[in-house]
Amino acid sequence: MGIIFGLIAIFFATKNVLTWSRGLDSSKDCFLSMAFTCLAIFSFYNMGANFLIKEDIAGALDVIPTIRGTLLACTLGSILINGVTIFKRK
Repeated sequence: MGIIFGLIAIFFATKNVLTWSRGLDSSKDCFLSMAFTCLAIFSFYNMGANFLIKEDIAGALDVIPTIRGTLLACTLGSILINGVTIFKRK
């Protein structure tokens, strides 16, 4: 589910930048991109918590270190992409 939320966030981030570059209001796309980014983060956090609740330490040790760096990079990318449209004037 987290991957789906992440892909939706990327879609709205791209739409946000394209709408902004045309000089149109892109605030809804920016909001949706950041909202789906938050949902993706929570989804991956929930997945890791479920591993620990089920006491599947091997599964947690496989998934959490691998996804941590990817999730950080994608979250920072989302913040930067959406931040450009908020703070940079055309």
